[in-house]
Amino acid sequence: MGRTLFWYIFKDLVKIFVMANGALAGIMSFGGLLRPLTHQGLDAGQVGKLLGYFNLAMLTYSLPIAALFATTVVYGRLSADNELTACRAGGLSYLSVTLPAFVLGILVAILSLVFLCFVVPVYTLKAEQTLYSNMAKLIAGSIQRTHQISLGPGVAIFAQDAYIPPESGKHGQQIVVLKGPTIETIVRPIKEDRTYRIPKDFYTASEAVLYIEQRERGEQRGTGRVFMTVRLIDGMKFPREFESGVEAGVEYTEYGPMEMDSPIREDTKFMDVWRLKKLYHDPSQGAKVKQILSDLVWRDQQAYIADQIAGELNGPGQVAFHLSDGETDLLKRDVNSPLALSRGGGVVIPPAPPVVQASAWVAAQASADALAASSGVPSLLVLPMAQASDSHPISFEHQAGSAPPTLTRAREARIQIRQTGEPETIRVSIELLDVVRRIGSDEFARNSEPENLDVPLGAGARKVADRDVGFYARTDRDPIDRRRIGREVVILSNQILAESNSRVSFAISCLVLVMVGSALGMMFRSGNFLSAFAISFIPALMTITLIVAGQRVSGNLPDELKTDIAHYINSPLKLGLGLVWAGNCVNFVLAVILLGRLQRK
Repeated sequence: MGRTLFWYIFKDLVKIFVMANGALAGIMSFGGLLRPLTHQGLDAGQVGKLLGYFNLAMLTYSLPIAALFATTVVYGRLSADNELTACRAGGLSYLSVTLPAFVLGILVAILSLVFLCFVVPVYTLKAEQTLYSNMAKLIAGSIQRTHQISLGPGVAIFAQDAYIPPESGKHGQQIVVLKGPTIETIVRPIKEDRTYRIPKDFYTASEAVLYIEQRERGEQRGTGRVFMTVRLIDGMKFPREFESGVEAGVEYTEYGPMEMDSPIREDTKFMDVWRLKKLYHDPSQGAKVKQILSDLVWRDQQAYIADQIAGELNGPGQVAFHLSDGETDLLKRDVNSPLALSRGGGVVIPPAPPVVQASAWVAAQASADALAASSGVPSLLVLPMAQASDSHPISFEHQAGSAPPTLTRAREARIQIRQTGEPETIRVSIELLDVVRRIGSDEFARNSEPENLDVPLGAGARKVADRDVGFYARTDRDPIDRRRIGREVVILSNQILAESNSRVSFAISCLVLVMVGSALGMMFRSGNFLSAFAISFIPALMTITLIVAGQRVSGNLPDELKTDIAHYINSPLKLGLGLVWAGNCVNFVLAVILLGRLQRK
């Protein structure tokens, strides 16, 4: 093929390709703005940034369609104007005439691969960061539209209205004020069933202030952990089950700090090729795997600290809390009070029954045993009747600086171990019930008295934090933990392989589709743009659809695996990779058949 003819066709291809790519990228960029505009609301600055970021990404995603469209138009026009007949008369074969399209396909494939591996992930993440740059605005907008928002799997907030005060954003802290809020805490009573959740406690107030702060940064900017503290004003707490819970009114209290997921989730589409390679060789660095590992470690630390507190209360009868500021508080339990029980990462000291009630129960049980023996029937258990008690066998002593110590005596105590958001520090929340508080010579009776103590982690709890993914995936005795963390490792590995293969497949599709387009253009003998678009749309759409479907299928593992993760057959990955490459395979076969038919003419 002569140089003049080559450049004649190639320049035409490039001109149509550039125009088509620009038009398609612009349309797709505006389409990407529709959902954020309607659901989240964007200001002018965000719209401008998003258009710039979307354009760079969409220019890459429209490359195969534009290349197919350009080759179909150019070669259709060559055939319709009989220029292709002139080339054939000059001794050129159909394959020789497709050389400019082949060169264009190679160049576009290389350009596409470079952009997909290095440029598109960066600007896709920038677009996501622009969308979620103001979490306070997102929360306020969600409350205003739906009057509710979910903060992870364990907390849901309902409110009548929300607004952002002028001081929000100062010192890196975002603030949202809620009107008429209700906070619902949710628990999972059946450990094996992660989808079954029920409400545990409810907090309601006239007003609440949400403080949002990102204290930790992820490896990708914007993907770190976010902590939220809720300050309730004129509130009340009441349980779902009143017979086992406590109802208490509070003038002012705080709920949290609680960790919430960043709306910018770690995703393989945000990662360049070096990050994908690093994660593939070390999946334990993935955000979801880290989160599950953190949850399991924190659960074990809670249990360890709760057992330690219960052991000291049941042994020496007191536990000392050495606070971060150097002060020491004491929680004591009288010898005649019930034993402290470690439950669900906390400690409960139940109320002691009155002596009269205990004596009555012993007498009733003896009577029932005697009656059963005389009748020849099994003995029946007589349940004691719950009564109020005047005994306060639990005491809490607080010393603040040079001020006189305050002594609080209570009938019942509940201790919960919480996170503070600060490393090497935990919060011990003590809820004293039916209390009598003494300050100097004065005594005050109250229904409940909360105490929040920030305590440094002990050596034993720090040792629990050294457990890694391998411990829970292989040596942990609980099969549910092994499946849970192993499942996330497999999902991350599948997503990395699917993302890597889809990028290569997408780039190669540019080369395959230009060969299909050149053959279709020469066969249909039409340079009309609408006809070319209709012809080229189907194979391009099929390729892109199968690549996206393959990515989704690869990470689609069952929520609850029925077998150990080590013996799991990774069928989703095989099917997903098959779909990723299926479109290119079909189009390659189609190109070979069409070009073969043309060559035989």
